[in-house]
Parts: sequence; C-alpha cells; structure tokens
Amino acid sequence: MRNTLQVHQGMMDSLPYFSEQGLMYEVAMTDWSWSVLLADYDLDGWKDVFITNGYRKNVTDLDFINYNKHQNMFGDTKSQEQNRQAFLAAIPEIKLPNYGFKNIPNTSFQDVSKTWGIQELSYSNGAAYADLDLDGDLDLVINNIDDEAWIYENRSVNKNYIKVAFKGAIGNLEGIGTKVQLCMDNICQMYQYFPVRGYLSSMNTPIVIGLGEYQTIDRLEITWSSGKKQIVENLPAGQLHYFDEANATTINTLAETSPQPLFKKSTNQLNYTHQ
Repeated sequence: MRNTLQVHQGMMDSLPYFSEQGLMYEVAMTDWSWSVLLADYDLDGWKDVFITNGYRKNVTDLDFINYNKHQNMFGDTKSQEQNRQAFLAAIPEIKLPNYGFKNIPNTSFQDVSKTWGIQELSYSNGAAYADLDLDGDLDLVINNIDDEAWIYENRSVNKNYIKVAFKGAIGNLEGIGTKVQLCMDNICQMYQYFPVRGYLSSMNTPIVIGLGEYQTIDRLEITWSSGKKQIVENLPAGQLHYFDEANATTINTLAETSPQPLFKKSTNQLNYTHQ
C-alpha cells in the first residue's frame, strides 16, 4: 500500500482526466499517513505538502496477528482482564516523524522534513493550518495520541501573500465550495474553499495564498457555488480581502442546447421477414 498523487490532466469527452504520479513526484512512501495538507507553507506560489504520521497500535503487524491466533479470551473476570492487558501490550507501537514536502515546480516534491524542523517522533493524526501569529504564513497545529498537541510556528522568509475571506448567501454563509483564481504575468493559481481536510480536522479561514515576489495581483476571479462571479483587478498583496456574495453578478456560462436524440427512425428497412 502506498500514497497516490492524482494529477489533473484536463478534460476528456467533457469529463475530468487524472493520471497517478505519486512515485514520480516522490510522495508515494510516507509510512502511516493520516492528515495530508496541501498548502503554500513557504509562500513561493506553489502548494507544498504536510503529512502526519505514526501508528499507536499496529494491529496489522504479522507477528502480532500470528500471536493473536493462539490467545484465549475465556475464563473468569480477572483472567480475562489479564489476557486483555497482555493482548494490548503485545501490539507493536510505531512512533514516526511527520513529513514535509516542498513543491519543486514541474519536477517533484522534495522531502524537507528536517530542514523545516519536523523531526520529532510521534503518534500524530489530526492536523490543521492557520496563520496563528498573523505574520502572513501558515502555522501548524498537530494532534498526538496520548500526548500533548504541538504548535509549529512557520518562520518563512519574507515573501508576498494575500488572504481571502468570504461571506456567502443564506444557506452557505461561509462560502464553502467557492473557487478563487488569480493571475500574475500569465501565471495562475486556483484555490477552492473546503475547510475540512486531513483526519477529522478543519482549517481556519481565510485562505492564505502565497505570491512569491509579486506585489500585485493582475486579476482575481471569485466563483461562488451558486454560479455567481466577481472579478477584481490590480489587487495589492499583503492584505486581507473580504468578498461578499451579495456583490456578485450571475453569469450564465453554459449556453442552453437541445439534447440530441440517441436513436432516430429508420426509413431504410431491411427486406426481411421472421418465420
């Protein structure tokens, strides 16, 4: 079993087409992986990857499975409790470091776990990112089994960013599902707001988007889940920008077409009589 990375290759026959490239991009093997959080942690304009790791009780260990076949859970209450404790003690535990991968554009993801200071062994599972110290980059909160939670402060070098927050219509006030596309010098990024990520975890709003050396966004387009759109040009970096669906306009991007029949009446009938 390994990780997969499904890379979107565009549309084929009006359907999205993906290709699996986990091995080529070097993210296929990260031991026991729970939360996988894609975000631009170094604000260079390319999404990186953070993965929590570790397994508190490895019930899939083959030696343990063989041991478990010969265990007897019958007996009085005291012996059953003793058997349970022996059973739990026999399950192997695997403390492992978490993983951080830097996106090397159009090449691969580079394992930078040690460089980024992600080295401690743990039983980590849930994780969330947020700009906790309001300096523009994303910090990490990590949940650990039978241990204290960790907070990793992001100390990225100074690079530009923007933050985007939403106020949706009634029924979707947080604007879940809203798409953000921004372009600078014909280099574009796309984000879609779904706060629930990783293992039983939810991210903080607003969206933090790294811009690298760019100080101005040429064009930013918001597409709400209702189909409404907003377009803003020459947006300055380093600021929090709020978008309200009430200010969006409805754009019908799909032209109405009449469905074409799959079958049609044939006038050229076969000269055949069934007998």
